[in-house]
Amino acid sequence: MKLRLGFRTGHHRGQVLEFEPPRTLVLGRSSQTDVQIYDERISRRHCALRLEGNSVRLKDMGSNNGTYVNGAEVREVALTTGDVITLGSTEVEVQIHVDLESTLDLQGQGGAAAICTLCQRPIPPEQLALAAEHRGRYLCRVCSPRIEVPGYRLDRRLGEGAMGVVYLAIQERTNQPVALKVLKTRGPITDEDRARFIREVETSAQLDHPHIIRVIDHGEAPPFLYYVMEYVPGRSLNEWIRTHGLLPLPSVLRVAVQVASALEHARERNVVHRDIKPENIIVQGDGHAKLADFGLAKNVATSGASGLTRPGEGLGTLPYMPPEQIDDALFADHRADVYSFGATIYHMLTGRPPFVGKAPLEFFLKIREGTPPPISDFRQDVPLILQQMITKSMAKDPAERYPTARDMHDIMVQFLKAEFDSRQTAG
Repeated sequence: MKLRLGFRTGHHRGQVLEFEPPRTLVLGRSSQTDVQIYDERISRRHCALRLEGNSVRLKDMGSNNGTYVNGAEVREVALTTGDVITLGSTEVEVQIHVDLESTLDLQGQGGAAAICTLCQRPIPPEQLALAAEHRGRYLCRVCSPRIEVPGYRLDRRLGEGAMGVVYLAIQERTNQPVALKVLKTRGPITDEDRARFIREVETSAQLDHPHIIRVIDHGEAPPFLYYVMEYVPGRSLNEWIRTHGLLPLPSVLRVAVQVASALEHARERNVVHRDIKPENIIVQGDGHAKLADFGLAKNVATSGASGLTRPGEGLGTLPYMPPEQIDDALFADHRADVYSFGATIYHMLTGRPPFVGKAPLEFFLKIREGTPPPISDFRQDVPLILQQMITKSMAKDPAERYPTARDMHDIMVQFLKAEFDSRQTAG
């Protein structure tokens, strides 16, 4: 087995380090660590990676700012290929390359590449790719029902969210690629899980817009619930920002105008997204943007009727969440989406969210009382009218924001038109 650590961001961006077991690596800011990382937000001895056999385990060493894997804070966890470790401002991608012969040797000695969580039996290496995996824990093919959806051939996993796993699949009737989302089955499906999943399908199915990912089909293939969406071969806006850094102002506005039109379409149908953020905006190579993931969306016309979002319950993603959604997501209206949309544009322009915190309580305080750093601290090409638009959209009091995303849409369209006219005149 070989472990490769690829630095995606930070001072060491682009570097790749390779290690072999057995050994334990300490990562941190100190020169006495095995992997020294130059990042002021990392502790001197931040976390440790234990390489043994064909497994890698990560353990936080009491760091000040915490250790995160795929966006979730962890104390100790088994790592798998593709996991992203975040330490301070540094992201490190994990690649674990297992040598088949050494794996077979280990099994002959009573070891295994992986152990089924339920039956505790070794999973042969040739079956590992087919085993159900979640954060380093595996279910063998016997213990994990094979996902089969009539009319679709599942290919590979595209991503995983709070409720479901999304696969690339082929719709057999059309022979076209689609994205198929399956409700997670870590234990029995509860009535609430089922109701949330059905609400997501029904809410998404109401929307038919060129800048919203379209729902094609849905159903149940026991023991799985699923729905099918159009497949969009692009990258999330977050990936674009991470790859390209600060985006050109015209590119930011063109994407933002498309998202604003999608939000206005949803508003006209009484739908509030409640989780607008760069990760939920897919941008294709030609710049065409699509709004995704209505997993937290609600219909304001029937707000509270389902009982799925309870009074006093907060939902969303903290760096982009408006104050009222922290306290009570049940009654958040379209002005909550206006705030999150403004926070997303801020991120597009500056390369970072408006608020950065070490823990939820710090986020809460900043969101309720803080002011984001001025955009002019990061770049000088953003006109004052656009800076004021973002400031107004992120007002603490919903009554002081734009009532709809259309208001922001019209400002940006007028600016783009003026820029185009001025270039035409100059030409």
